[in-house]
Amino acid sequence: MYGDPQRLRALAGILAREAERIGASASRLERSATSVTWESTAAARMQRQAAHQGQAMRQVADRYAEAARAVQHHAAATEWQLERIHRAESRARQLLAGGEHALAGGAPAAAAVGRVVLGVPLPPPGHREWVAVVGRLAALGVAR
Repeated sequence: MYGDPQRLRALAGILAREAERIGASASRLERSATSVTWESTAAARMQRQAAHQGQAMRQVADRYAEAARAVQHHAAATEWQLERIHRAESRARQLLAGGEHALAGGAPAAAAVGRVVLGVPLPPPGHREWVAVVGRLAALGVAR
């Protein structure tokens, strides 16, 4: 297995919600700091520190949002790759099933035909090597 797109999307959602939560906290902090009614050196310093902290929190929120987008992109890429592997495996198995009938009237299993035709054992189900198997079958003229 090369990743679970559904779990990756769930993680991206968690990261995006956390980014929103941190951004909202930064806004609340800044609002609270600017709404103080007293005036003094301490108040001014507190407002500067709150503004600095709010800015730092927004940077963290931006990083969380960026991570969420990256994980979402990875989920889409993972899903595409898994679909590609599935299509290749299905195609290879179809081609090998046709070879079974051509070689021995359908008696041998596709795995045995794969070893005969390709000279190597077939990859396990869902393995990315199925993409290369289809390429090798095409190179051997097995692909229709």
